[in-house]
Amino acid sequence: MKATLAAAAAILIATTAASSAADMAVKAPMVAPAPVLSWTGFYVGLNAGATWDGHNGADVVSSGTFSGGGGNPAIMNQGAAGATAHLSNGNGHNGGFIGGGQIGYNYQVTNWLFGIEADIQGILGSSNFTASTSVIANNGLPVTTQLNASKQLDYLGTVRGRLGFLATPTLLLYGTGGLAYGGVNSSANISQVHQGADTFGSTAASFSETRTGWTAGAGLEWLFLPNWSAKAEYLYYDLGDVSYNAGLLQGAFTNGVVRYAVSPQVSTRFDGKACRRFPALLSFPHFAVGGFEA
Repeated sequence: MKATLAAAAAILIATTAASSAADMAVKAPMVAPAPVLSWTGFYVGLNAGATWDGHNGADVVSSGTFSGGGGNPAIMNQGAAGATAHLSNGNGHNGGFIGGGQIGYNYQVTNWLFGIEADIQGILGSSNFTASTSVIANNGLPVTTQLNASKQLDYLGTVRGRLGFLATPTLLLYGTGGLAYGGVNSSANISQVHQGADTFGSTAASFSETRTGWTAGAGLEWLFLPNWSAKAEYLYYDLGDVSYNAGLLQGAFTNGVVRYAVSPQVSTRFDGKACRRFPALLSFPHFAVGGFEA
């Protein structure tokens, strides 16, 4: 009997020990959640790309202001008609290089991203336009006019909002829009000859100003490392129309006596497209503890 009780006790102890060992094998140590990507945070970066004019040309409109003592008003009006023309270069939309830097902030809510970005870029490139006219005056002799104009956008900056959707944890598709500003300048020169009548004249003018307008576009951004991303972006910008007056274009005889005078006004538009690549954007942080919700 004692032997039987001892054997039963031994079996019970062995079973309990085995059960405890099995429980110990099942229970694994606690592991902290792995860090996951987050787009929330500030960032800085560089960009480079190309820009194209939206309005490739300039317009000159002239009006008569003086027909001279006892002069012929018809000659003045024909001089004004000769100094009125649309100027172009016939090459389509001129392009140039654009490059600069940007700073911004992103805030991620599940798959959506809200952000603000400010950037400024220098631009290399200018547009030059020409036109030639010939008007037959009432004396049967031609009034020939040569018109030249140029325009250039020296720099372009924007302050924009961004609204994006995360197609994957590392790929952002977004739209953007807001304020645009830029340094614009334009110049023009006009020369005119009344052939056979020995009258000629010329004038020139220039304009320079910082203009404001608007911009809108879209892009995609790829987070290829926890704190580094690259993106491609398209923007349309519009800084509006510019008009400025040139000095009087006077048709004078060789002895200096003015026969007529006209007043030209030059106008052009500063708008266009910019396609930019952002090869290096450093963000802090793009790495946090959390989860991505698909």
